[in-house]
Amino acid sequence: MIKLSPIRSQKYINWVKTLPSVVSGKSPCDAHHIKLPGFGGTSKISDLFAIPLTREEHTEGHSIGWQSFEAKHNIDQWREVLKTIELAWQTGIIGIIDD
Repeated sequence: MIKLSPIRSQKYINWVKTLPSVVSGKSPCDAHHIKLPGFGGTSKISDLFAIPLTREEHTEGHSIGWQSFEAKHNIDQWREVLKTIELAWQTGIIGIIDD
């Protein structure tokens, strides 16, 4: 089995923080690394799996749990990650992960 190291890019995270929240459309935002089944533990997954959330939304998600957060705000973290990556690709930002 191949073990891959998570992609780390502060430039990408800083770019995600410039985007409006995927929940409310407000700014400024934190870059929230989504939670995925099977990716538990203490280390974060790759920075590519980050979405913009306001500080209040980010705190709420950690407080009520991500399944409840998704249901309450009618979002899917996976879909939002894919949209964020697609935007990064379309705007040429995705190339900045090649640090």
